[in-house]
Amino acid sequence: VTSGVVSAALINRNIYPYLFTTETTDATLNPIRIAFLKRYNWTRVATIHYIQEYDEMAAKTFIADATAQNITLIASEAYVTDPVAQIRSIKEKSARIILLFASALNALKAICQ
Repeated sequence: VTSGVVSAALINRNIYPYLFTTETTDATLNPIRIAFLKRYNWTRVATIHYIQEYDEMAAKTFIADATAQNITLIASEAYVTDPVAQIRSIKEKSARIILLFASALNALKAICQ
């Protein structure tokens, strides 16, 4: 039992059948994110994530859950150091709603674009 695990990768019961966490994971937040999008009739979204296992898994899980709920993904980008090209690509696709999956430090790189 742990209170500090937030990675969706570690809640995979096939791999870690005896690990339990009291922390909310990104995967468990997806129904809330999707409900928020639906509340405002935002059905076309884009995602951007920092390339690291935790953020990549969170983005992929969200995309799968959102697609299953009829949310259209118009762009999905990933970055390592400088997200300028990825942000430009998302803007060129006319995305207005962008979900960002990254730690606070790495998120600043994308938000400040």
